[in-house]
Amino acid sequence: MGLLEKELVGRSKKCHYQLSFHDANSQRVREMKSRRVEGIQDEEVQRMKQEIEELKQRIDNVVETKRDPSDDTCQENE
Repeated sequence: MGLLEKELVGRSKKCHYQLSFHDANSQRVREMKSRRVEGIQDEEVQRMKQEIEELKQRIDNVVETKRDPSDDTCQENE
């Protein structure tokens, strides 16, 4: 199996291509593809979890700044 690898060279935005050969059967290729997809999915899940936590923090900050201190008074005093 041949694999064409693309690599950026410095900041010039030029690409360097390299062809490498691997001894693999179709079962091994399927395993490699599934591992790559799982890795991408794991990275995406982690990124989404981080975004959710950041949004929760922003919501908490907005709620705290907009809280009216008169809401904390006792109902018995009224």
